[in-house]
Amino acid sequence: MVTPTQGSATRHSEHFGSRRWSFRCERCDHSYRTFAQTYTAAASAARANGWIVEPGPLCPGCASVAVSLGSAVALAA
Repeated sequence: MVTPTQGSATRHSEHFGSRRWSFRCERCDHSYRTFAQTYTAAASAARANGWIVEPGPLCPGCASVAVSLGSAVALAA
């Protein structure tokens, strides 16, 4: 059973009480999946693995490009 929650993650119910959470990068086809009881725990695991979770999920590669582009824009201004 798939239940969308928290905007940036999808929750999948499991048989043993755990929940599988999926974060899909908004810019590419990468995804991060983890088992956690709550969205907060799943988001913390994603952040610990280099993902930006809010406002929209970005994988570590896309996040580094976004940060670099943001720095370049800030320097040009």
